[in-house]
Amino acid sequence: MKIFDYKCPFCSHIWEAAENGTYDDPEERMCPKCYTPGEKMIDKQSKNKKSKYGNPAWVPGVSGNPAGRPKKGSAIADILNTIGEEIQKDGISKKTAVLKRVYDAALEGNMDCVKFIADRTEGKPVERHADISEEWKDVLRECAVPDQQK
Repeated sequence: MKIFDYKCPFCSHIWEAAENGTYDDPEERMCPKCYTPGEKMIDKQSKNKKSKYGNPAWVPGVSGNPAGRPKKGSAIADILNTIGEEIQKDGISKKTAVLKRVYDAALEGNMDCVKFIADRTEGKPVERHADISEEWKDVLRECAVPDQQK
């Protein structure tokens, strides 16, 4: 539901009225002083929602991250990669050891591990949507009719 300001073209009175997408009460659009139909002005929510720069609190030229991007090696991913590359006593990296455990768990029936391996080796499946507009339905009907019936 949106709240709009209305202005009376006759007496210049301004009032608020709520409006939803399906129902619009004509009584609320009438000026409460002189009962003349009012003219809709900008809705209250969109007027305050965003500024020219996106967020109303943003100011041009002022960074939201004054420290900037973290230096190489201090981000979580960099730290995890460094630890993962460390070699254990048995001569394999920690990353390899963890992935061997994931494979072992998958072989024991852990479906989360199976999904993890499949997503990273085969890629995540792409979700597809079919266009079934009336035009395409007609095309499919034409294709479905055997040549003998045409």
